[in-house]
Amino acid sequence: MKEDVIILGKGGHAKTIIDMIEEQGIYNIVGVTDYEVSEAEFAGYPVLGTDDVLPGYFKKGVKNAVIGVGGFRNNDLRIKLFNRAKKVGFNLPVIVHHSAIVSKTSKIGEGTVIKRGAIVDTDVTIGKNNVLELGSTVGHESKVGDHVLISANSIVSAYDIIEDDVFLAVSSTIISGLKVCSGTLIGAGSVVVKDIEQPGTYFGLPAKLITK
Repeated sequence: MKEDVIILGKGGHAKTIIDMIEEQGIYNIVGVTDYEVSEAEFAGYPVLGTDDVLPGYFKKGVKNAVIGVGGFRNNDLRIKLFNRAKKVGFNLPVIVHHSAIVSKTSKIGEGTVIKRGAIVDTDVTIGKNNVLELGSTVGHESKVGDHVLISANSIVSAYDIIEDDVFLAVSSTIISGLKVCSGTLIGAGSVVVKDIEQPGTYFGLPAKLITK
């Protein structure tokens, strides 16, 4: 018997999560919540209400939730939803697309979503509530903290340390053996060639601080 799950949030990212769950066939999607209710249905599933309904559904026996929010410029909303779901008591399962390559020696934290074509190499540690987007790569023996978004075609090379709440925009690259501190945004197409020790937005080749 399939376990029930609720998707937290609507939008494009939520649609891909729903697609992945349907392909896996492991969970029964009960419905979707959002910060406001503007429609009765989303992607073929009922909109259950705002996030305020979550405790009620947990009491009814729905024990699983998946964050259906990606990120545009930061991870703030995804962090808020994760913390709220955990406070209620939900389990946040790891969702991995069947086309992703994830080493059996890697460790993946709860609530992490690994999308189509992503690669997680050997002895990688990935924390909680992360998103590895289409075609992204995390190289061997790298460590990724919590609430990190690695956008499409971005590369975390070998032996890197990516701390919590880092946002790597599309096609960005972290060269091997580097550390990126918490609260950092790496702009699209940028290449990080040295440690980043100050939070802020970095852009360019090589990536340089443009705003704190």
